[in-house]
Amino acid sequence: MEQATDPELSSLKAEVSRLENQMNELFIQKATLEKLIQKYNHEFYLAVGDLLLKVNQLRIEKLKDESISNPGKQKEYAEAQKEFEEFNFQYRDNISHDIPHLSQESQKIMKSNFRKASLMCHPDSVADEFKEEASRLFNELKTAYDSNNESKVASLLEYLGNNKFPKKSDTITDKDRLRFTVNYYRAEVQKLKQEIGMIKRSEIYQHIRSIGDWGVYFSHIKKQLEIEVARLG
Repeated sequence: MEQATDPELSSLKAEVSRLENQMNELFIQKATLEKLIQKYNHEFYLAVGDLLLKVNQLRIEKLKDESISNPGKQKEYAEAQKEFEEFNFQYRDNISHDIPHLSQESQKIMKSNFRKASLMCHPDSVADEFKEEASRLFNELKTAYDSNNESKVASLLEYLGNNKFPKKSDTITDKDRLRFTVNYYRAEVQKLKQEIGMIKRSEIYQHIRSIGDWGVYFSHIKKQLEIEVARLG
């Protein structure tokens, strides 16, 4: 009876619940931004990656020939070779993932399902004894969302709807643990805000925002690279 009427206990539980929701919403925002960047990189490499690879190969061959007669070019050649290897790895890694194309309506539905499911299984907001299982499902959910596996996201949402995890805010009754949880959640909220800010200020995100139609932009880059291949070849 004392716990049910304790104003401080009620206030702490309400704050934990509020911070749970805020933390989850911020995570979803961060995941959405990361998915946008991932999608852009994937489509960019599919559209022009082979041409970029060819341009880099031709430039390296030219530098290699120049370094034989001009030792001063050897360092430039070594650096170009290293950059090429790094680019080749990124290119192969990006095109190796088969990410299905979804219609705008399907994307909207999947995003909604992801949001609902992530709110149910974020490992930081479920009761401690369910944290391990929640983490496993949460990672499955994030992987499915990133790879546009809409059926997997939907099935995980259905499973979580039928097997709900108790929330940490509903299970903790000790005031010291609640205070600790409030402080932990506040730190996580600030961390997520900083990470979101870093993503939004990043060069790649600003670049994506500056592009209108991705298809038109990729076509323009492709034409420029084709001219460069002809010049170097």
